Order: sequence, then C-alpha cells, then structure tokens
Amino acid sequence: MSQATQVKATPEVVPVIEMANQLFCLDDGDIDQNEVSENTVEFRGNGFNYELIDMYRDPSEVERKGEYTCSIPNAGDDGSNNEIVVESIKASRQTMFVVYDIYQPENKDSDWVCSGLLSLTLTTSETHEALLKETVDRLKKDNEASAVSMAKSLLESVASDDESLGRMAETLLTDMVASAVYVYDRDKDEIQPKGPVSVYHAIGMIDKMASKDMGQAWAGAFIASLLVEHPLVESFILQMSTSEQYDDNNYFTSKNVAVTDLVFVNGVQSVVLEDQGGEEIDADGYADILKEAIEDGSEWDIYDGFAPYRDDRDEFMVQVRRSDLKALLEGEQIDGAAVGKLVARTWECHQ
Repeated sequence: MSQATQVKATPEVVPVIEMANQLFCLDDGDIDQNEVSENTVEFRGNGFNYELIDMYRDPSEVERKGEYTCSIPNAGDDGSNNEIVVESIKASRQTMFVVYDIYQPENKDSDWVCSGLLSLTLTTSETHEALLKETVDRLKKDNEASAVSMAKSLLESVASDDESLGRMAETLLTDMVASAVYVYDRDKDEIQPKGPVSVYHAIGMIDKMASKDMGQAWAGAFIASLLVEHPLVESFILQMSTSEQYDDNNYFTSKNVAVTDLVFVNGVQSVVLEDQGGEEIDADGYADILKEAIEDGSEWDIYDGFAPYRDDRDEFMVQVRRSDLKALLEGEQIDGAAVGKLVARTWECHQ
C-alpha cells in the first residue's frame, strides 16, 4: 500500500507522518513506513545510522531529553548489539517521543548502516508522561526477557549434560549474591541492604516455587504409574491428613494419604484379580491395594505435592479420574507435571 493510500484511508495520521519527515533523515530507500496509528508512525528498514542524533535533520532545532537507553550485546543473529534509545522531543511547540531500536554490528565503519525500527509518537501535555512511561515500561520488560532468554541459551549451549548445567547455574547465582549483605548506616540510623540482596531473596522465592512444582510433578508421575499399573481403576479420591506421632523420644508430624470412593472402569461393582488366583475384589478392597502402593511409594511426598503450602497441616482431598488424564497416559513418557496440574484442579480443603 502506498503512503498516499495510507494517508487517504486514515487522514488523522497525516500530522505525525509530516512531523517525522521534517525531523528525521528518512530519504534512504532502505527505510520504509511500515505501521501507522492515530498518534504513532513506525519506520523499519536497513538504512539507519548508528546514533539517533545522526538521524535528525537539524538537531539544533529540537529540544531532546534522554529517557531510557539499553544495550544488549550479541542480540542479533549475526552477533550485532541491540541498541534501544528513548527520547522526549519538543519541536514547533509539539511534544512527542521517539523510540530508536536498532542492531549495531560490533565492527563498524563510517559507511555501515543498521537495521531496526524508529517510531515517533505525538503527545499532548496531558498524555505525554503516561504514554512515555507505558512505552518505557514495555521496553524494559521486553529487554529483560531477551536477556534472560540469551543467558539461558548460552548456558544450555555450553553445558555438556544436566549436571554441568546445574554446576554453571549454581556458580552464576552464587557469584551474583556473593556481595549481598545488610549494613547499619550510622547517619541514617537504619539497617539497609547493600549489593544484590534482591537477587538473594529472588533465589529463595524461586527455590520455594521450584520445590512446590517439582513436588507436584513427582506426585503426578506417581499417580500416573498407579493408573498404568492398575488399568481396571477409573477413579478414586486421595484424602490427605496429618497426625502427631511419637517415635524414639521425639514427636513428629505424620502426613497420611487415604484412598476412598474408588470406581472401576465401566462402573462394574467388582473385578477379578487374575494374577492372584482369580480372587474377586470389590472397590473397598481394591482401594486397600492402592493404599499399599502409596505407602510403598511416599505418603509424605504425595501430600506435599498437592498441599497448598509446604509446611501446612490442612486436611484436603484431590480426585483422580482416568478419563481426565487419558490423553496424557497414552505417551511413552508421561508428564508428571501435566498430570499433577490436572489433579490439583480438583483440590478441596476439608478443614
């Protein structure tokens, strides 16, 4: 679609396009108008200069204020750096801001140009701060996500196996919090964090979240194993509870799992156990078989896998239905996290 057609279809965007053409050097054939909205125009292409200042036709005619800059090394497919600049601008009494998002090769010369995006957003005195903040916040989140993705990819590409990846992750996190301390500020008469204390607390939060997720995944995998090993069972309820126990002069909390409300496939009232001499057994008897399997596994781990908090003592239940998990059970390797997540949706507290 030509620029003339675009302007005709949306006449309200003419001012922002005209302003962009007045402000910036957009004559290069490799820079094209790509997207237009009511107050924003974007240009994409391969003809941008290294610095935003070089894109202005006459910088002396523009009031500029730097609002945000970020450089992400080796972000491009060819190893180029992603440079992001946000500036507030005032020209001809019009307030606006620009986003300059380009990729700079490491080895540059005076003739080299960059690929990327330049956008101009017209504002008013009433809307400027809010629109600018929204844009900067979005860019910050996007850049953080890019940095995390790159760091993850780098570690995974270097790791020779899972143990190697674990060692590198441990080393990275340990180094990051090595200087995290609390200090007493005599002048302010208060205790203050110094260094990356926030990273230290984030690691602790991640540990709790990961521990919970891993626990639910283990419990889900165990439930999957029960359903595979006992194909005659359609559904059952796991009743979770705790009790205080005394052993070897010490009191401890026991976590218990009971199996109730067992239902056979096709709703039959009893089944024949051919591997046990043709014994016929009803639902209550078969629930005892599952209970023994759970005791041989780990009642503690199953309880923790579905408990809302790791250290709580709630009495609660979850229901296992083969029909809900049918698609997952057909795989060669059954995803315990997926099974655990579906089972956890049936959670009900009884306390």
